[in-house]
Amino acid sequence: ILQTRLLVDLASAQASREEDLVAIRGLVNEHLGGFQNVNAVLRSRVAAALLQMGISNQTVLDCLEGSCPNNVGCAMGPETSKVLHSVRNTGAVYLGTPEVPVQEKQLSDNIDALGELESLEQFHWSLKDSNYPDEVLKKLGDVIGKMKLLQRLVLVLNNSRISDASGEHIGRGMALPNLRDAKLLFHSASVSDRTATEISKALSACEKLESVDLVLSNTNITDHGGASLATNFVSPGLKQLALRLFNSNVKTLTGEALGESLPKFTSLEVLTVDLASSNFDCDGGVGLGPGLGLPSVREMNLLLASCNIQDKGVAHLGDKFGECTNLTKLKVDLANTTIHDEGAVQLMNSLGLPALDEITVALSDSRVSEGTAQALGDALQKCGKLTKIDVQLHSTNVSDCACAKLCSCMDLDSTSSLRMSCWDRQGVPAGADTFKALGSALGAALVMETLEIDFYSANAQREAWEPLFQGMGSLSALSKLVFSVKGSNFEDCAPLVVAMTKMKNLRTLELDVTGTEVSDTGIILLALVLRSLPVVEFTLKASRCKVGDQALAQLLQAAEDAHELRKVDLHLDGTQITDDSRSGLLRCAERMQLTCVVHDTKVKVAEGMIRSGTQSK
Repeated sequence: ILQTRLLVDLASAQASREEDLVAIRGLVNEHLGGFQNVNAVLRSRVAAALLQMGISNQTVLDCLEGSCPNNVGCAMGPETSKVLHSVRNTGAVYLGTPEVPVQEKQLSDNIDALGELESLEQFHWSLKDSNYPDEVLKKLGDVIGKMKLLQRLVLVLNNSRISDASGEHIGRGMALPNLRDAKLLFHSASVSDRTATEISKALSACEKLESVDLVLSNTNITDHGGASLATNFVSPGLKQLALRLFNSNVKTLTGEALGESLPKFTSLEVLTVDLASSNFDCDGGVGLGPGLGLPSVREMNLLLASCNIQDKGVAHLGDKFGECTNLTKLKVDLANTTIHDEGAVQLMNSLGLPALDEITVALSDSRVSEGTAQALGDALQKCGKLTKIDVQLHSTNVSDCACAKLCSCMDLDSTSSLRMSCWDRQGVPAGADTFKALGSALGAALVMETLEIDFYSANAQREAWEPLFQGMGSLSALSKLVFSVKGSNFEDCAPLVVAMTKMKNLRTLELDVTGTEVSDTGIILLALVLRSLPVVEFTLKASRCKVGDQALAQLLQAAEDAHELRKVDLHLDGTQITDDSRSGLLRCAERMQLTCVVHDTKVKVAEGMIRSGTQSK
């Protein structure tokens, strides 16, 4: 191998199926840094393995040079500094978290070696879960400050021992004239207000900055620190901003400061503000609202779940949404809050934006009811042609009638993805009215590719389900179906199976019938249709159902006969299957990736599966 050059480039990889190749490329492109970063990580693993085999540094570099001559990827260790000394003109360095912690002296040597790479344009270093002292990490700030050509900086210091003593020093080093993209992850680190303030000041000095992702979640940052961060960081040319302060002590002052500073980001296109599980309160929401009228923003994510925002704060969040004339993608997460219709209705009334293409509204585990559902439905009608709708109303006070009205407002003829859950905290769940309205809406969803619906504990007679399944039968383009009726009185699988026979493009199928009246007959029908569909991943959650060995045998045989099927996940605890199913489970496990949860049954398969040499549980 070492007599040739290793071309480590996933972008040139081949696959037996073109659609798999497209999917893989899509996943990699979504990864931070795309192919360039993923390739570097892969090369770092190859380099580390070769070094551990005792092969010289220069030989490793010669071997990997053909992959990307301007990039160096290394798993940080004793040899890292030598590798860095060998590549003075490299354009990018990716240093991964060491599998075995390196000594302080080695870390210091690595930092010194980085200081010699004056032409560096991209730098990615992960020191997560590390325990290095501030004296050593301060040097990192000095070295970063010398990287005058640096355009992209990624620092991963999650769960590290870093404190303000070195954090603010690193922050000062980020004032770089050519920096365009900064991703700074300090989740669960020991930093607080001083570090936040220095980082914000340094980033404001970066005149070419286009993208910032700053994570200070679960740190010691206070409300004063959050306000200082928001006040000091102003970057008119910034296009993407993600500020993640969830699970922190930020509150009123932070919201007010953000409300004043955000309008100064005049070029902003993507905004994420994550204050979930923080002390963010009602007055903070009132202060934040005026800052959300951003005409240039195309995508906005407001993540305020599990905070204390209350009705008054929520009511003012949408005051300026009407000024977001270019907004095409919106996510508002207010789950697990104490808000009622009083505040939520005003927010919903502001969501009817004609340019919207995708909308997510999460109000689960809140106290909203009919008024909010009606206002949301009216807003959806004003939005026009939505391609993605995600509405989470479970564990609220929304009734069957209100949910039905919401569904009747959905125009799904251009919608490719619908995700919806609706059941209330009093245990009066969605029923016949909802099924009829949703079924009617789905009948027009001819381009829908993804459908995820959750009607936990639904209560309706057998014939009431039929309009829903009739609508689902129109989804010929569907590729992913997640259908959950856990704890409901659902028992007849036949209408669902009939609908599924028309889904000729279905690739992912997940059914949750836990605790329902589904029996062997329903599972056997499901097995029949599974053979005829191009499903690749199949999940069945049938715990506490009246399912026995006969039905399971047919289902496993169908899984073996399905040529496309690659992964099966079965939850069968509390069913009537016995050890007679052992051979079928083992045979299926040998053919594909099989996960089977069979607690509290009379079947013992785990030991046999381990002996079979598969990766199965």
